[in-house]
Order: sequence, then structure tokens, then C-alpha cells
Amino acid sequence: FFLMIVICGCFSSNQSYAQEEQRIMVEESAEVFLEDYSDEFQENFFEGLKQKGIRNYDRAITRFLECKRLQPKNTVVSFELAKFHLYENKLMLAQDYAIEALKAEPENYWYAETLTDVVDA
Repeated sequence: FFLMIVICGCFSSNQSYAQEEQRIMVEESAEVFLEDYSDEFQENFFEGLKQKGIRNYDRAITRFLECKRLQPKNTVVSFELAKFHLYENKLMLAQDYAIEALKAEPENYWYAETLTDVVDA
């Protein structure tokens, strides 16, 4: 009986240690993710989304162009710019940004869908 208690105690402490280690890895991952984006990028990105939500596309485009300047290879920014230009009926610009996003991530369904919407417009 004593041996059984010791063995169970060992397994539960290993499980607790594994859970703690996983929690630490998740926190470190989140910190690394946030380090990829500057405060200026985040401020412009979220303000751009806010302007998009109220259909103020000119201001949203301005904010996302600033994001593009800060991170030229960010495909989400290109995707958003493609959609804004489509809403504004600026089809050549929309197509350019949609192609740029799709080339960087050809497997992304939403990028392909946006390019299709631009071509069909």
C-alpha cells in the first residue's frame, strides 16, 4: 500500500511539472509574438480596423499604409489593403495587393477569395 502511494505521488508531481512547463512555454510564445510588432504598428493596425468597422475606408487605408511601411512583408496588411481598395472600387490597386498577399501565402483561401472578388468586379 505504501509503495502505491509513493508511485501515485511521483506521477502527479510529474504531471504538475509538465503543466507548469507548458504554461511557461505558452507565456514565452505570447511574448515572442508581441515582440514581432511594434507599438506603432499595433496602434495603426487596430485603428485601421476600427476605421474599417465604421466604413471610413480612406482613414483605414492611411493606417494600413503606415503598417505596410513598418512591415512591408506583412501579408495581412496587403490583404486588408486589397479589400479596402475593392470597397473603394480602385480595382488595379486592389488586384496588386491581393496578388501580393496570395503570392506570399498561396494556400490561404481568403486571399484567393479576395483576388477572385477583385477580378469579378
